Amino acid sequence: MPLAWGARNSGIFDLPANYSPAPDVRLAFTDISVPAGTSDTTVLVSDFANAYNTLNTCALSHSQLRGIYQAFRTFATGCTVALTNNLIERSTLTFEQGYTGFYTFAGFSLSAYNNLFHGPPVFKSGSGGSLWTIKDNLFDADSVGVSGTYNVVADYNGYRSGLSSLGGTHNKTITNFDYQTSFLGRFYYPTTGTNLATLIDAGSRTASSAGLSSFTTTTNQVAEGSSTVDIGYHSFAVSTNTTVTIQATAPVATELGQQGLFTVFRTGATTVSLTVYYNVGGTAVPGTDYQPLSGSTIIPTNSASQNIKNITVTPIDNNTITFDKTVVASLILTNSYFVGSPAQATVTVQDSDPLSTNVVVANLNTAVGIDYQTNNNALIVSVNHPTGEPNNFTKLASNFGTAWSTLHGVGHPNTEVKLAVVKVTTNGWNQGDMYFARAQVGGKITADGSNVYTNWATLAGETNFLGGSLYIDQTGVFGGDMIVVTGGSPSSTIDGGAVWRVTSSARGRGRF
Repeated sequence: MPLAWGARNSGIFDLPANYSPAPDVRLAFTDISVPAGTSDTTVLVSDFANAYNTLNTCALSHSQLRGIYQAFRTFATGCTVALTNNLIERSTLTFEQGYTGFYTFAGFSLSAYNNLFHGPPVFKSGSGGSLWTIKDNLFDADSVGVSGTYNVVADYNGYRSGLSSLGGTHNKTITNFDYQTSFLGRFYYPTTGTNLATLIDAGSRTASSAGLSSFTTTTNQVAEGSSTVDIGYHSFAVSTNTTVTIQATAPVATELGQQGLFTVFRTGATTVSLTVYYNVGGTAVPGTDYQPLSGSTIIPTNSASQNIKNITVTPIDNNTITFDKTVVASLILTNSYFVGSPAQATVTVQDSDPLSTNVVVANLNTAVGIDYQTNNNALIVSVNHPTGEPNNFTKLASNFGTAWSTLHGVGHPNTEVKLAVVKVTTNGWNQGDMYFARAQVGGKITADGSNVYTNWATLAGETNFLGGSLYIDQTGVFGGDMIVVTGGSPSSTIDGGAVWRVTSSARGRGRF
């Protein structure tokens, strides 16, 4: 943004003093968004409102202004201001001409057609002013300031209920602004109803004479054509005869070279090429698990389908077991096509490393229990049965194992040490904590392996070994309790047995 050093304010356009000939400012299809500020710092044309400077023409059409403060007034004469089909949001525009109570501002002509004022405009037209024409606009603002009516022709406008009118007998009052979101924004009208839909075909002239025959206000994207123009702001009508969808025509890719494939399809006219855009997501990593995708593909002329791109998974010979991963392609809506169903497709990237080449773990002596621990992204294995020496548990990450926790020497010749790891923190259970069972006693080890409780819970009156499995219910079916299986006794390894429920506070609920 240019700055006028020593001046009171600055603007996107800086107007020099007494410049001759007077310059023009013409903006079309322009989006201007300014952060929050004051009326001195967020102006469109600086010094246009406060000196003997003037423009020949200030014309804005098919544009969007946000956060603008602009006063249209001048001590000089001869300016033309034309606002046609603009979205004016979070902005305050003031139009002043003639004697307005303190100053006498020179007259300037104003034409405002088919604008959406989503912020408070102020119109002040005193005696001696030039002609102002204000028609086919929608005023969705907290207020519309009106002072004087000299040389102002206003009609066929839409107003929020309760706002002051600029005049006219063909205006519309809107109680509920039921805007819809579509291709190019969030200010579309529904096609039927008693609110914004009443603005359809309610303007002062034809859409052709307004230059809006290829534009629309409605979500069905039907262009105005030669009908009576709708009141308010218009977006360019998106062609409705083209719809694109996507499918995974080869839904599986492997590290051994099998390629996955997405295919984009379109319906409607195929006489021109069509660029289709898409986002890529999923759990697979581009550049590691597969070759990166470009994010767009071109469907050629006279072709109903075109492969987006072959997805080639990059083989990684690291002897590491990985889970299957996904590549998800999602079509992006543009003003060139509709997105139909399916709008998203998935290719699964399968790991091709043989399981047998990855299980190379030393010192897994007499493994009798195993579970996955999320915190360490590893397996915890109960080892060294029946003595528990030199350690009771091993953490298995990738292709090597290390002792986990300081616990050792827990064992029994007639029972195995079983274990269960908490997967999700809930019902008093903490993610990553591990519980184990041996003989008639249950133990606990915290998630980081630092704290060991060898007598965490005792099942009252139970004489059988905790020699079965442990299961921590995270479904709620069993009240979120731990399920403990007992079986056998010190004198007999096959007699007896029961299933218990134990709470996270180490209280046994009893047998099933």
